[in-house]
Parts: sequence; C-alpha cells; structure tokens
Amino acid sequence: MKRKYSQVFLVKHEIAKRIVDSMDLKKGDWVIEVGPGKGILTKELLSRNVRVIAIEIDRKLCQFLRENVIDLDFYLEEGDVLKINFSELLKKYKLKKIKIVSNLPYHITTPFLEKIIEERNLFEEIYLTLQKEVVDRITAKPGNKIYGSLTIFINYFMDVKVLFPIPRFFFRPKPKVSSIFVKFVPREKPYPLCKDEKIFFQVVRRVFSQRRKQIKNVLREFLKDEEILELSKFYDLEKRGEEFSPSDFAFISDFIYERKNERG
Repeated sequence: MKRKYSQVFLVKHEIAKRIVDSMDLKKGDWVIEVGPGKGILTKELLSRNVRVIAIEIDRKLCQFLRENVIDLDFYLEEGDVLKINFSELLKKYKLKKIKIVSNLPYHITTPFLEKIIEERNLFEEIYLTLQKEVVDRITAKPGNKIYGSLTIFINYFMDVKVLFPIPRFFFRPKPKVSSIFVKFVPREKPYPLCKDEKIFFQVVRRVFSQRRKQIKNVLREFLKDEEILELSKFYDLEKRGEEFSPSDFAFISDFIYERKNERG
C-alpha cells in the first residue's frame, strides 16, 4: 500500500458480512466496489453470487487481487475512481444502473460525493463508509452549528440513511476517527423543489460562507432593500442561516428568482 493513497483496510470478516447483509442484494446483481484493498469485502460480495467490478488505484494491490481473488464474477478496473467515467464503465459491462459500495479514503470523500451526485442517475443505491464527523454534518438539523451547505447539498439529491457505526479497531492501520456506514438513494426529484437550482445553491453557499452574518445582510447581494423588507413579512431575517431549513432556502431562492424576473 502506498501511503499517498491513505487507505485503511477492513480486517474483520464479521463487519464485511454485516455490510453486505445490509445491502439488500439479489443473486446476479452487479456491484461496483471502490477501493477493494486486499479483498475482504470483495470475497464476501462474491459469496452472495453477485458480480463485482472493483476499482483500485494502487498497482501492487491490483496485482494482489489478481492473484488472490479467483472468481469468474470478479472484474478489476485499475485506475483513479475520480477520473473514471461511470457512464462509459457501465456501457462496457452492458449495464444501465448499478449499486456501489466503498470504504473511502477520507481525503477523497468530498470530491467522490460530488462525483456520485453528478452521475447519480447511474446508481440504484450507494453504500459508503464515512468518517463520523462527515456523517454528522450530512445529517445535521437546522439550528445545529455543523448544519450547513454540505447538509443541504447532499440531502437535496439523496435520501440518506445511517446504518451502523464501524469502530476504529475493525481497520488496519487503525484510523484516528470513528466511521459510520451510510446508505444513499438518489431521489427521483430533488428536495426541496425550487424554481431555479442555480439561484438556490448560490444563496445557500453565500449564506454559509458568511454564517455569522444575519441572513438579511447576505441577501443584499441578491435583493434590493425594499425586497428584503417584503421578504421579512415571511421570515425573521435577523436570524443566521443555520436556523433556516432547506424548504426555507427554497422559498427564499424562489422569491429572489421572481423579483429578478420582475426587474427584467
């Protein structure tokens, strides 16, 4: 293992079994496994009669997998998952949709989540082992200090279900932080619905990049003073952004969209 890839490996068969048990797999299903490492989860998946496409960046680990995972339903793709075109990968295997599972190196968590969301229509379900603090941010509620743009971004596109914690001692080398296994299911329609997605995310990003400011002071970038006064009939705009729900942000972004169109 090369240290630059920051992998930690599952080393307990019982947690690999629990992970696969939670994935609602059927015989003949296809699964992408990102970062199979030494194959403990790979072998558990294959034991359920599913087909596994493993994506591994480390050349030495690829060689190890070729020598130690001997199964007709195992397909190894050597490369960087952040550079792989999932649409082309699925075409290669004549697939339309697939499930994906990964014990992610923590340093690629954010770009990987962004990539998965961008290509979300290709995935039935996404199962990820994430560090606890990331999961806490994703599942945070309004009013919580860690609630923010990541919370809204992920939940806008994904239905999120926390499955179970995975203690540090299940990995080698033992990480400094605890992990949680999480299920993501792409939403058929984003939530909350809004009239202009671009404006919605512009507002969310600006508000949480200046989270100490009252929201009315941030909204001056989008609205005139008289428009802010009109919006204040619906919300207390002296509150900070962390107190506003995703639905509140959708209402505010729709208000901005309408006033922008009225101005021409």
